[in-house]
Amino acid sequence: MPPLLLEEAFELFRDGVSHFGPFWDHSLGYYRASQESPKKVLVLTYEAMMMDPAVNIKRLADFIGHPLDPEEESGGVVERMMSLCSFENLSSLEVNKSGVQQFTAQFK
Repeated sequence: MPPLLLEEAFELFRDGVSHFGPFWDHSLGYYRASQESPKKVLVLTYEAMMMDPAVNIKRLADFIGHPLDPEEESGGVVERMMSLCSFENLSSLEVNKSGVQQFTAQFK
């Protein structure tokens, strides 16, 4: 099968056609599951993260069972997470320049 043009791929995706089934049905299924079982399924959108990253980092920490304590919050942990996950930081990592990751025994 020949590769699709971007416009063709977009139209298929928009219409819900993909190799893995209808995308919109898949997404709606997760949304409904998050409504039925909010302790098991968290829907976190890019738009929500961009609008208020600090609130959503705390929300994610709560969801995975590691809520931030007041000392961590006042100590700048959320801001440090935001900095570590920023486009500027991630795009400057060596692995994203060379494609090679060197693992060390200690993480900072």
